[in-house]
Amino acid sequence: MSIRILIAEDDELIRKAFVLLVQTFKGVEVSGEAANGIEAVEMALKLKPDVVLIDLIMPEMDGIQAAKNIKAILPDIRIIALTVVEEGPEIIEGLSAGIDGYLLKKASPHELDDAIKTVAFGKRYICPQIADYIADAYLTEQKIKESPFNRVTPREMQVLELVCKGKRAKEISTILKISIKTAEKHRDNLRHKLGADTTAELVTEYMKHKSGIL
Repeated sequence: MSIRILIAEDDELIRKAFVLLVQTFKGVEVSGEAANGIEAVEMALKLKPDVVLIDLIMPEMDGIQAAKNIKAILPDIRIIALTVVEEGPEIIEGLSAGIDGYLLKKASPHELDDAIKTVAFGKRYICPQIADYIADAYLTEQKIKESPFNRVTPREMQVLELVCKGKRAKEISTILKISIKTAEKHRDNLRHKLGADTTAELVTEYMKHKSGIL
């Protein structure tokens, strides 16, 4: 039984090229074409293909919204997003929308064939370039979540910035219009939260945070 494909791409020349290419794959057939996101949704609901190849950037409705709409009604349809970009927030957004695979438009015919058959059988297919971006984005998110600076209050951050400028408790109290005791308390809290025993270590932790290390 053939894997039925719907191809959604607004550039007619590119769409026709994909149609001709996919038709050469063994066990795969093109069941329909769509020129924009709205057509992609309408044709997916009408034809119920096994896999939708969809461009991320299209008129009327982009590929992410179209994928979300398709999945909301027919969650078993598998969706591969075709894109020219290897990174960007839309990549993560697309995964949240239910996209099952990502493939660069410059991918080889063999990779496209492999991607179609991989997602058709219930697995994800993410091309290596985009997989690297997703992994980096995840690790960055985890690092942000785990950062001790998440526990630092806005007022404590103001104090820390002044400490890093060489200001002492008395000067900080004057600048922020707080008592010296409160300024010292904020500094002590910062040392505890950031694991710093000295002012020099506080400055080091702040510089790491600003440079993205923490």
